[in-house]
Amino acid sequence: MKRVIYAFVLASVLMSCGKSVQKEAERYLEAARVDLENGQYASAKLRIDSLKVKCPKAFDARKAAIRLMQDIETAEQLRSISYQDSVMVLLQQQFEQIRSRYRYEKDEQYMDMGLFTIASQAVDDNIGRNYLRAQVDEKGKMSLISNFSASAHIHHKSIRVTSGETYLDSPVSDDVYEFKDLDICYEKCNFTAGLDGGVAQFIAMNSSSPIVVTLKGERSVEYSMTSQDRKAIAQLYELSLLLNSINECNEVRAEAERKLEFIQNNRQKSDAALAQ
Repeated sequence: MKRVIYAFVLASVLMSCGKSVQKEAERYLEAARVDLENGQYASAKLRIDSLKVKCPKAFDARKAAIRLMQDIETAEQLRSISYQDSVMVLLQQQFEQIRSRYRYEKDEQYMDMGLFTIASQAVDDNIGRNYLRAQVDEKGKMSLISNFSASAHIHHKSIRVTSGETYLDSPVSDDVYEFKDLDICYEKCNFTAGLDGGVAQFIAMNSSSPIVVTLKGERSVEYSMTSQDRKAIAQLYELSLLLNSINECNEVRAEAERKLEFIQNNRQKSDAALAQ
């Protein structure tokens, strides 16, 4: 008789504990739902994590938590996409406002990506001149090309830009092209895809002041940048920052779309498993 009573009491206690755990789990779920409605996605996720840790045997609540977590992650990605779309509108407006400053060049046969340049720095109009030319591709990567010509090569592979008492040295370039034509030696030292060590930024920041460029090779050659070249590089640097932002915005949006598709596929698999 005592054993029967003991078993009955134990069963009652276990049932009571089970109900208590389930109620606690439901409280976590409800709080997470409220956070979701209020857009507090991080808080909602933390509540579901707490449910998993503190109520491991609340199986029905844990199943509901899986679906709720999918709802939260879906809402996160949709919010990210909406935000990137709104940012993109502003960035495109900024681009349209300054687009007329630049020339767009793309040879469909040989170029995968178009380039933006400044008309005053066109190669054909500056043959035989020592100057820094800039260009920006469609993703915002900016390149600087140091052009030099004289009766003899100096084999320059880096440059220094100086404004007042401040100067900046570029890295040594491994992309150098040299040739000779009609007894004139030509050199092009390329700093591609932003690998200029901050020279473009330096010029942009000091574009209203005189800047001296020093070509560093077997011997050094100095020249003063024209105000037109300083302005051109400053404008292309501004474009580079803007196109970089547009490209980053597109990448973030694309990643959100990939995550959203992954979540939706998992939901379909879960629904199919429950239906069996």
